[in-house]
Formats: sequence, C-alpha cells, structure tokens
Amino acid sequence: MRHPILFTTLLSPLVLHVSHAQTGGNLSNCKGGCDLGEVCIGNPFSQPVTDAQCNKCAGGQYWWPCNFETLCFCNSIEENAPRAPPAPKSRIKVNELLDPCRDILTEEVFDAIVQPMSE
Repeated sequence: MRHPILFTTLLSPLVLHVSHAQTGGNLSNCKGGCDLGEVCIGNPFSQPVTDAQCNKCAGGQYWWPCNFETLCFCNSIEENAPRAPPAPKSRIKVNELLDPCRDILTEEVFDAIVQPMSE
C-alpha cells in the first residue's frame, strides 16, 4: 500500500522552494535597457548563457534567459571590464532610520573587535 501523505510531506519542501523562485516575466537586471556605456551580458557564474542571448533582455524579451534575475546583467562596454554580476536583490526593506556606522558599529564596538584590551 502506498502512503500518499508521506509522499506529499516529502515533496513539500521542493514545492515551497519552487514557489519562491524568482522566475517569470523579464526579471533580468537588463530589463528596460542598460545605462549609457553599458551592455547586457551573461553571468559567467551561472547557467551557460551568451551575451547575445542576454542582449535580448534589454529589448523586453521575457522568456529564458530574461525570466531569471541572475542570468543577465548590465556591465561596462570597456575592454577588459570585470564581469562581476550584482548581488541578487533581497527584497528586504531598508531601515532608513538606522545608520549602521552610528548605531551598530560604534567606535567603541570597533575598537573592541580590532584592538582587544590587553591585560
């Protein structure tokens, strides 16, 4: 006899993971085109995707590879420019009232981390 409840339970994490994936529509960092002096290129640390495939994202293409946030990104057109993709968006709201340098990493905290008190 099969156990459908156990089967559903085992697949639940997979279903939750897939439902939170950022796919669909044009999610690339090239959506709407790149700034002057930039071109849409493929992410070398991701799925194999060419610059030519990513160039279509800037023009509004909404299927692969443009429907994944991290596959294509705008980068400088200068020769030998580093191909470092931007960090994925966290979608966490920024707390504009909190200044990390003033409120979290104070000079006292910094000194305690960098220069431990000697006995």
